[in-house]
Amino acid sequence: MRTDEEQARTCEWSREVYAEPRPAAALSTVLPIRPRSNSVDGTPLFCLAGEAGLAWPFACLLAHLEPEVPVYGLQTLVDLPTIGDYAQHFLTEIRRIAPQGPYRLLGWSAGGLVAQEMAVRLGEDKQVVRVVLLGTDAGAGTLSPTTPGRFVERLIGVADNESGSPTPETGIDTSAAESTDRLAGTIAVTGDGLRHLIDHSDALARAASTHRPRSLPGDLVLVVPERDRPDATAVVGDWRRMAGTVTGHAVDATLDDLLAPEVLAQIADLLTE
Repeated sequence: MRTDEEQARTCEWSREVYAEPRPAAALSTVLPIRPRSNSVDGTPLFCLAGEAGLAWPFACLLAHLEPEVPVYGLQTLVDLPTIGDYAQHFLTEIRRIAPQGPYRLLGWSAGGLVAQEMAVRLGEDKQVVRVVLLGTDAGAGTLSPTTPGRFVERLIGVADNESGSPTPETGIDTSAAESTDRLAGTIAVTGDGLRHLIDHSDALARAASTHRPRSLPGDLVLVVPERDRPDATAVVGDWRRMAGTVTGHAVDATLDDLLAPEVLAQIADLLTE
């Protein structure tokens, strides 16, 4: 559960980011959580939201990273047929921000498959990259379709600590209205808009279901949600066949919990080691 102070910090962050002249940033491919500047000039961190769609939850990392680390979210706002296509899509975006490495990549669920493929391609270009995967299986298999309730639950986690989460049966227009209310007016999502976001989420899940990761010569850090995957050793072992060195960290959490503020706080140290 989030404290009132944590919620206030998130709302303050969101109002600053989405104030004029950047009102469209909330629903852009690249979410400028803490953009590069003269004083924010460290190795950038790019956070891939995967089928969560929007990268708002990663704003919770700001309190746990050094102030000179630029942080960007990479949001799932297109429908593409393969994980390789998503990787190329996002590589084009991050190279606009940082043409040369080093880079840090953090990917949640199917976003981890995209991050890993991005790292493979960056490695082929002799770029230095650190990769941390959150709850990503080497063989993703079939991922569950995203219901309106679950989509909003993941999003609302960044700005709500008391209200109950929408159930899977919640209507899409009601879910959209609840997301707007709970995010303190910083984002307005219509029912049609939410439906499009969910369609993008499901498109990525379909691409993940047929993806087979390529070998990554570099190192990989893997966070395993033990409540969903009690066989953490097997999950890490699967990735060890596809990477140089794989360091596994089991966390007492579900997959969705890995986006929660208190869990992201634990993960922050893995991004800079």
